Amino acid sequence: MEDKPLRVAVVGSDMAMRAQVPGFMAYSETNVVTLCSKDKTRAQNAAIQFGVRAVYDNYQQMLDEVRPDLVSIAVPLHQRHEVAIAALNAGAHIICESPLALDAQQAAAMLRIAEAAQRVHVVNFAARYLPGIYYHAVLAEQGYVGEIRMVEATHFSSAMRGVEDWDWRSDAALGGGVINKFAPRYIDAIHNLLGDVVEVTATSDIFVKERYLPASLSRQTVTAEDAATLSMKMAGGQRATLALSAVMPGMHQRFALYGDRGVLVLEDDRSLSGSQQGWLLSHIAPPMEYRPPVWDSADLLLGPFVRLVQLTVDAIRYGQQDNLPTFADGLRVQRVLDAAHESTQTGRRGTVKDR
Repeated sequence: MEDKPLRVAVVGSDMAMRAQVPGFMAYSETNVVTLCSKDKTRAQNAAIQFGVRAVYDNYQQMLDEVRPDLVSIAVPLHQRHEVAIAALNAGAHIICESPLALDAQQAAAMLRIAEAAQRVHVVNFAARYLPGIYYHAVLAEQGYVGEIRMVEATHFSSAMRGVEDWDWRSDAALGGGVINKFAPRYIDAIHNLLGDVVEVTATSDIFVKERYLPASLSRQTVTAEDAATLSMKMAGGQRATLALSAVMPGMHQRFALYGDRGVLVLEDDRSLSGSQQGWLLSHIAPPMEYRPPVWDSADLLLGPFVRLVQLTVDAIRYGQQDNLPTFADGLRVQRVLDAAHESTQTGRRGTVKDR
């Protein structure tokens, strides 16, 4: 492939376009040539804002006419499987939002087709490249906490607390719910630190039980959880707990590692602290080398997404895939999500299946 910018198509919602298009534009090796959304008016507005010429509301027509090199998929969860397969069949490389699909069967099919097509396949775990997350993992690998015994994670948000409109995020059958929304990045981090999760015990709640249908006075029952807890066991015997909610009055994130020598705690993806041998926590500043190429403290994930794009382009051009999250990583996470959903439905421990 010639070393000219890759032609990128972004398929998804207006919010996804506003989050991803600046990332592609910040890297000289990618050029966004088209936006595609079922809401064509919103896509046209985004195209005007970012100077993108072509806009579509039908992804298959877009693939047939534009033939992009790389497709970034940020559609609602229940649509990712079909869009990804269509893009792969059109010869495109893929970056797909996480989780990849509704279940492991769909995710495995996506991986199988991507490998058969010999296309680069990436799942958007851009949080890997946040300075705090990145250095957190490096310190753990260097033995700062010693042998890791416990992992504790919390992700509380008010994202759904004041939202009255019912949409796919309120429907469990369409992949809505906080387990799918918030858990994947933490499960991915746990896999990288400790290996495979093998068992999950999960509970869930629906605090906001009804929401208004858009442009209607009628109410629709919410079937997707807006709060959940996951207790996970790794193959090596370590334990991890994860508390999630989208209806809290404030926002708070915490990712902590506890070992036999020390503790590392990352708060709100910004503040890293640690202690060893029982001392009080003290601030740890990640070295500058762990910052992504673009750093915007107002938009923490812009720089990490640019880093993901850089690594994707390197994989496409040169076959380099170091620290690049692929569909195989997405499938590992998907199997844990399936086990968590099984546990919430049965009230029993869910076993993570490897097939």
